[in-house]
Amino acid sequence: MTALPPHSPDSEEYLLSVCLQSTDALDLACDYVSKEDFYKPSNGNIFDAMVEMRLVGEAVDIATLAAKGINRDYLHHLWEVPSLISHTKDYAQTVASTALRRRIVQAGRKMAEEAAENTDAEAVVDECESLLYSVMGKRGGDGPTPLHELLRDAEVRIDDARAGKPQFTLKTHLGNLNDIIIGLGPGTFNILAARPGVGKTALALEIAAHAAMEHRVAFFSVEMGKAELVDRLLSSTSHVPLTNLRAGKVTEQEQARLHEAVANLAEERLYIDDTSSTMSEIHRRVRRLSSKGPLGLVVIDYIQLLSAGRDRYREDSRQNEVARISGQIKLMSKEFSLPVLALSQLNRPERKYEGEKSKPQKPTLASLRESGALEQDADQVWFLHRNDEMSPEVELLVAKNRSGPVGKTMLHFIPHLTKFMEA
Repeated sequence: MTALPPHSPDSEEYLLSVCLQSTDALDLACDYVSKEDFYKPSNGNIFDAMVEMRLVGEAVDIATLAAKGINRDYLHHLWEVPSLISHTKDYAQTVASTALRRRIVQAGRKMAEEAAENTDAEAVVDECESLLYSVMGKRGGDGPTPLHELLRDAEVRIDDARAGKPQFTLKTHLGNLNDIIIGLGPGTFNILAARPGVGKTALALEIAAHAAMEHRVAFFSVEMGKAELVDRLLSSTSHVPLTNLRAGKVTEQEQARLHEAVANLAEERLYIDDTSSTMSEIHRRVRRLSSKGPLGLVVIDYIQLLSAGRDRYREDSRQNEVARISGQIKLMSKEFSLPVLALSQLNRPERKYEGEKSKPQKPTLASLRESGALEQDADQVWFLHRNDEMSPEVELLVAKNRSGPVGKTMLHFIPHLTKFMEA
């Protein structure tokens, strides 16, 4: 069995020694290590006690630490360790580096055990990538945050908003929609739902392309292929009819607009994936993209075509599977602190009759297809609704908004360009 890397007891004691002598050294050490990085739990507990005392303004010295039950003789030993405050960063980096190597070895053991015991290869890959990401990416997370730090961050956000500075929420290209929802915040699960043919993919693609001008965006399509999505983007951006583009019936002026659209879209950081059919695959690919830089938005088109991706769930009802997918999307948005916009089909609508004509009734939250979990888990739910199936006028209804009001705005759909404009 592979041995764990040495725990470098001298480095741990050197680091605790300088932290005991200087609060500046303690503050610097906090940038590199946490309680969990110490090989000896007792050393980790001492460091954690120092950090907590520093946060509440208590003096950090032998007397105050001993009063909290820490061995006074060991504290005197730490005080006498021949350490140098000027080497604080070196001590901290050595402790952190050794801890990281230990975690990698431990993760490797867990991966070997998972591969030996689990017959679901997809689940094994998902678990192994998750283990590696937790080691290399998040390093176990930041843990609970003191309220005073959160309040300070809130004051900065409020001041920036009053000054008109960009906020953390992601804006869409639709100003009236932004007025209702403010934006798509990090860690939120948002649903855009409609019946087939109303234009939910077109609207989602426009939102993704707009966001990609400033952020890295991932668009996962389970329904359409990459080529079809790119054609739609080119048609919408260049104002060249989609049928003309595909048939090669393009005028010289339209060709010039297409070249300009290609140049503009090439500057965007939009990643399109048409090969992921399970949430496990999407999660893994989001993890890989995030490891190369933060993502601003993930779009999934669409929920009802996904599967949960685990063999042991195959006998479950479709309703339970959609509920699991909904929960997985919500957790993914929180894990990577990014907004997810997931498209959804609606149940077949009831129709109301006006004279001899029938019209589909406006969708409600109960219209979300196959699972009440979608309504429960989502932070925002939008519906696209057409009162007249032959009309280009489309209502965009914000039916749920966990952080603000609900409302509606009117859009005008241009079908030959697969493009929406505000009415």
